[in-house]
Amino acid sequence: TDGWTDTNGDGIIKFVFVNPRTPPIFWKLINAKAEVHSAEYIASTIWTIILEFEAEVGKGKVTAVVTDNASNTKKAWRLVRKNRVGMVCTGCSAHGMDLLAKQVEVFR
Repeated sequence: TDGWTDTNGDGIIKFVFVNPRTPPIFWKLINAKAEVHSAEYIASTIWTIILEFEAEVGKGKVTAVVTDNASNTKKAWRLVRKNRVGMVCTGCSAHGMDLLAKQVEVFR
């Protein structure tokens, strides 16, 4: 679903780490329903999770962040990149295509 909610209406952020040589690792689910969805909150949460994950697998192992394409997450990318030079932040293509398909359906 879109807009930070699951099918029950709970505000959530899911963190999954992906490496081409291993299966995806579901790391954490955070209930963010009560949080302001600001770029600062998003960036802080992303960075906290990166540090937590890298404490287990090694510093510098996370090289990219993929989020939805909302303006607040795009602003968060800039904040995340300040913590690590060379960090790649991008929007999820599948999420973008899903939103596009929903808009096309509206006009049918």
